[in-house]
Amino acid sequence: MAIENEKGVDVSLVLPQHRACTQPLDYRMNMHVANEEGNIKVKVCRPMISHRCAFYLQVASASSSDVTVWLPSDFDGAIYLQSKPGSGHRPRLSISPGFSNRILENAKLYLDGQKPGNGNGADSTDGFDLVDITTSGTVHLKMWDVWTSAPEVKSRETFVKLFGLTKKKPMNHNNWDFLLED
Repeated sequence: MAIENEKGVDVSLVLPQHRACTQPLDYRMNMHVANEEGNIKVKVCRPMISHRCAFYLQVASASSSDVTVWLPSDFDGAIYLQSKPGSGHRPRLSISPGFSNRILENAKLYLDGQKPGNGNGADSTDGFDLVDITTSGTVHLKMWDVWTSAPEVKSRETFVKLFGLTKKKPMNHNNWDFLLED
């Protein structure tokens, strides 16, 4: 499907709820969004179900336009940010409070020239989900809440970030009794 639009791209990509019976368990859905000029807004909507559909999202902007990407709150994988070839500008990164509260701890963030592995964005060792963004403009990363099936509420996520109300990972309780055996 190709859409020609001078104003930009604003699309919501809804991942399937169920895996097809002939589809492999480790299948990763590939999606590509590109634009010659104008801003790009992409929402990856994943419903909260028992089977998570992995995805590889590639976003490419030919101009130095802004790219806004909403990622599901259960995102677990890698995000590659790179400038378009021939441009001297690196993309600027803007992270929303919901993204930093819930997604950032499960995401690996690679900037220009930091690609590990075989050099392309679809390296299977990087995690479950992969996002590859190529632009010279500003990249806004936001959160799509899988529990409410809606974008993040910025005021609530800012409040959570200010007062440190995020869920902490349980402490690893080590057995320190060996220090007392003297």
